[in-house]
Amino acid sequence: MTTVVDVVDGDTVTLNDGRTVRIIGIDTPETVAPGKPVECWGPEATEFAQRTLLNQSVTVVEIPLRTGWMASVARWHTSCCPMVGTSRC
Repeated sequence: MTTVVDVVDGDTVTLNDGRTVRIIGIDTPETVAPGKPVECWGPEATEFAQRTLLNQSVTVVEIPLRTGWMASVARWHTSCCPMVGTSRC
């Protein structure tokens, strides 16, 4: 288990071990993309992620990707559904 210490934007967090990871399965409007304007509802998505993920313990599972727009490894947090407010996984 590791802890979320910073929310970069609505679908990207920084962990206490120094890794910055994307949350797979969540796609939020851009707020920090270089050269791009802040997209509609982006600040609200970031605020929601801060309220629900900041200081939460999470388990990170690395998932190798065959192709795609992300790097060779995607990371998925598997804490028990904090985004929908349930303790069931």
